[in-house]
Amino acid sequence: MMCMKRTTIVAEESVLYRIRRLAENRGVSFGEIVREALEEKLDRERPPLTFLDHPEPGPAGAPSARQYSEEDLYEVEDERGL
Repeated sequence: MMCMKRTTIVAEESVLYRIRRLAENRGVSFGEIVREALEEKLDRERPPLTFLDHPEPGPAGAPSARQYSEEDLYEVEDERGL
């Protein structure tokens, strides 16, 4: 299970109202709608792949590039900055 942390957001009242209405209509929590929106935004903003992310092998004898997982690419610091 993923570790979730509570946070506070500041948004216009109209946006918060729309989130509450959408959550109510879908039968899910306010937080679920916000998490879903954040994930969609992050998916659209992914950095472009670099040669290190490319799965094809390089020239003969060249060291292979490490394949990164989602957690490696989007490592999150805790509140202490670690």
